[in-house]
Amino acid sequence: MKTRLHFRWLFLLPLALGILLFALLKGRPVEPQREPPGETPVPVRVVAATPLTVVPRSRENGTVRPARVWNGVARVAGNVLELHPRLDQGVIIPAGEPLIRIDPADYELAVAQAESQLAGVRAQLEELTAREANTRATLEIEERSLTLAREEEARKAELLKKGMIPRSDYDRELKTLLTQRARVRNLVNTLNLLPAERLRLEAESRRLEAAVAKARLDLERTTLLMPFTGRISKKAVEVAQYVRPGEVLVSADGIDLAEIEVRLPLSRLRNLVQGRVLERVSPEQTADVGRLLGLSAVVMLPDDAGVSWPARVARIGDALDPRTRTMSLVLEVDHPYAHVVPGIRPPLVKGLFVTVELSGEPHPETLVVPEEALHQDHLYLVGPRGRLQRRQVETGLRGEGWVAVTDGLDAGEQVVITDLAPAIEGTLLEPVADDRALQRLVAAAGGRR
Repeated sequence: MKTRLHFRWLFLLPLALGILLFALLKGRPVEPQREPPGETPVPVRVVAATPLTVVPRSRENGTVRPARVWNGVARVAGNVLELHPRLDQGVIIPAGEPLIRIDPADYELAVAQAESQLAGVRAQLEELTAREANTRATLEIEERSLTLAREEEARKAELLKKGMIPRSDYDRELKTLLTQRARVRNLVNTLNLLPAERLRLEAESRRLEAAVAKARLDLERTTLLMPFTGRISKKAVEVAQYVRPGEVLVSADGIDLAEIEVRLPLSRLRNLVQGRVLERVSPEQTADVGRLLGLSAVVMLPDDAGVSWPARVARIGDALDPRTRTMSLVLEVDHPYAHVVPGIRPPLVKGLFVTVELSGEPHPETLVVPEEALHQDHLYLVGPRGRLQRRQVETGLRGEGWVAVTDGLDAGEQVVITDLAPAIEGTLLEPVADDRALQRLVAAAGGRR
């Protein structure tokens, strides 16, 4: 019994001590200690504004097309006798190879007929020349005879006056003189008509020469030759087929030069050329319009597999697209079928979709910042005492991932590239230099891919 009472007091003792401690604390309240409020800096990524040599670039997409396209049109009618043994779509055929041969029999006969007619007219011209020479010789003789007849007529007229001859002798001599005059006159008239006849024969000769040339040309046209080394894109004829003038028999694409047309918004084109204009450009200079505009170009595959072709800006489109407000540039690539590696480096065939990288002239000592750091026309900087500073700037060139700052920023200032939300000016910052972002900025602004 005593033992149970002893354990009960042991249980009540801590409870009594707790009540006593509570009463003491309630009777003497203790004031809480006040500590000055603390400020936690916000960690941000920054890059230092560094003057760089920037190259404005623009990537556009386009489709390859051959610079030269040829349609082999039949110039004469006839049956096809022969085709090139390798004439088929996709085959590359060298320049000068005969592709199609049309039956030449009718045209060979036309040549022979025209040549025979021409030979006849030329023979007439030779005959005319001989006749003219003979007529002149005869005229010379007849003129001498006329002179003698005149002298004889004068002598007999004198004798008639003296009564030494009868009148009939004088009349016969006068008749002889008149006859001789008529002969001379006829020969002179004949000679006067010969030039007109010669002109007619010469005109006929020229007409027949043209007919011979036309017949020979038609004969040549019975064979259709490959005008340049190219790739056959269309075959529309077979052996024994009858063809008519004007029919397209075969088509081919040149393989020495390829074109890619790209369209750029005016803002990007202006960014690339930087105010260069084409004023008073001679026709010879337009062949190098890329140099005049300070543009260079590279053609790449869309998957960026490291395969590229050097290109040049050949010409600018003649009009602005009113719907898209874009201007076209046509690029040329030499030898698009050279250095082909199957599966790795394909030829620039017609219809291949490619990416074109256009580059303008380098601009040295230009302050650039990452595009993500620009908030409309403001930058966030690490200001004095590590506080956030919001500053308005003016921008110039723009590229993929970078913007050039022309005013409002000094070299070496720390530009915040972290997206702060909210961005309250004066916020304490903990800047951390982002070296990888700076390396990307240098590579992008310098035109390296």
